[in-house]
Amino acid sequence: MHPIVECMEKDSRLVVGLMSGTSADGVDAALCRITGHGTASKIEQLGFVFQPFSGEIRREILRLASGNSACAADFCKMNFLLGELYVQAVEALCAETGIRAEQIDLIGSHGQTFWHIPLPETYLGHSFRSTFQLGEGSVLAQRFGCPVVSDFRVRDVAADGLGAPLVPYSEFLIYRSETECVALQNIGGIGNITCLLPACRLEDVFAFDTGPGNMVMDAVYTELSGGEKTFDEGGAYAAGGKVHEKLLEMLMQDAYLSRKPPKTTGREYYGPDFVKKIMDYARRENISGQDLMATVTDYTAQTIRYSVEHYFPRKPDKLIIGGGGAGSSAAIEAHEAGANVMMVTKLRIGDANTMMAEGGIQAADKENDSPQQHYLDAFGGGHFAARPELLRRLVMEAPDAIQWLNDLGVMFDKDKDGRMITTHGGGTSRKRMHACKDYSGAEIMRVLRDEVWNRQIPVVDFTAAVELIKDDKGQVAGAVLQNMETGEYKVARAKTVIIATGGAGRLHYQHFPTSNHYGATADGLVMGYRAGAPLLYQDTIQYHPTGAAYPAQIFGALVTEKVRSVGAMLINVDGASALIRRKRYPSISRHSTGCTEIPRPSYTVPPVRGQRSR
Repeated sequence: MHPIVECMEKDSRLVVGLMSGTSADGVDAALCRITGHGTASKIEQLGFVFQPFSGEIRREILRLASGNSACAADFCKMNFLLGELYVQAVEALCAETGIRAEQIDLIGSHGQTFWHIPLPETYLGHSFRSTFQLGEGSVLAQRFGCPVVSDFRVRDVAADGLGAPLVPYSEFLIYRSETECVALQNIGGIGNITCLLPACRLEDVFAFDTGPGNMVMDAVYTELSGGEKTFDEGGAYAAGGKVHEKLLEMLMQDAYLSRKPPKTTGREYYGPDFVKKIMDYARRENISGQDLMATVTDYTAQTIRYSVEHYFPRKPDKLIIGGGGAGSSAAIEAHEAGANVMMVTKLRIGDANTMMAEGGIQAADKENDSPQQHYLDAFGGGHFAARPELLRRLVMEAPDAIQWLNDLGVMFDKDKDGRMITTHGGGTSRKRMHACKDYSGAEIMRVLRDEVWNRQIPVVDFTAAVELIKDDKGQVAGAVLQNMETGEYKVARAKTVIIATGGAGRLHYQHFPTSNHYGATADGLVMGYRAGAPLLYQDTIQYHPTGAAYPAQIFGALVTEKVRSVGAMLINVDGASALIRRKRYPSISRHSTGCTEIPRPSYTVPPVRGQRSR
């Protein structure tokens, strides 16, 4: 049987997708399981890797794609070089996911676009559309021995299409809704958007390129850095500037924006000549580098807004945005400028219990583990007292939370290959504790604080919320604030108020010491109760059994659970071991003095000096 026929007749197949976009920053490789056929297909992502291009290769790609002179030999060599780089990306994906090369049923490889002519042009007496991608598919086929589909755009252009965007079919399969109008905006080198009307059929789907994505941003930043950097990492440089309104107004006069869909564009339009006009204008008007970056970043956001407002048949009910390269973060924030967020803290941002968390975070994200096993460990270790639905959500979402923190920049402990190092936590059957040395909380808080600052979210510090206010419908509509330094009162109004004021350890229940931060005085509990919110578990106070007992200067200081996990011994008031090794103990709550503790997963000790509340 022909390999393609065999692949088509399977109910389920493992497919690798490869993409190197107009940002020319590297190769994305995704492993998916595709079940079913046609519009009834279901897609499950099993793995993803990104393989960056070296600076030398990226510069050569951009040179060949600039439209300037180049010889045929350069394109010949680049075609096979990209084929080899795609092979390396698939090999890295196999290593990441643990699949063998022979298990792959199909590879789809878009190729690297070097020139794209979506509208007919006359050449040697003939008029036609054309497009040109490189990345030899035969190199992939020879290495992996499976069918390879490549040069996607060529077939679309040959069928009198524009050759882009190519994602609407897959987005139809994944995001179509019976009740909502869904828009999907991609911000790669070029931005493109797909519109899925409620209950749409495949023939109802339409999509088009909105204009530049990261392409102009990256080119401008490369110019500003003298070629030392190729992108504005995290949009941090642009975030420090202000939009230059005159330049933005000039950019919004771009003829491409007013062209009605269907339409597509690329580096041949938004390439070196377009960027040169921007740089020349900035020099004439003496625009600072940061203001220039803020302006071209906002330009991408404004092209998206313009496209939705002018060319969508109805306003989307849901906008799903994905970024294909650096700079997307700043673009998204500019696009969402209508969202008015403010943080209020009676101390400073970062003064929180999180700072003192030393042990780590548990998440079942290793090959020999699963959220289901994590659930069993936690439910059984907690004497089956947990709320099943809450615990299920916690263990199922934990791997995503770790990945989110990692993506923001949290420096979790990793081995030389970049894989997360995990250790045992209390009562766990698998190593799933992710830590940042002994300062996990401080590292997480550092990154979260920097993210708030980078996004320029206003933070009002040394100001306490003292009372919630309600509207005429009885719903919370803001809060009364008091400046801790001047005593001045102010009112902050908001559609939504989120209380995240920490715990109550600084109330020193039963005179126990605490390592809670100095803001943990139950403010949020009191304000919520006064506003009529039901309070849960008020009969439960947790005491950590391992606080320092001596010397007096550190009485009550945290001795983290991580210390126990690496073999430290607990002692009682007489200095003797509090535990008999290998003997199972009942919950510590049965031995705590006049309190009930959230059940612990492993063992208990008699009351120990230095017991701390939290």
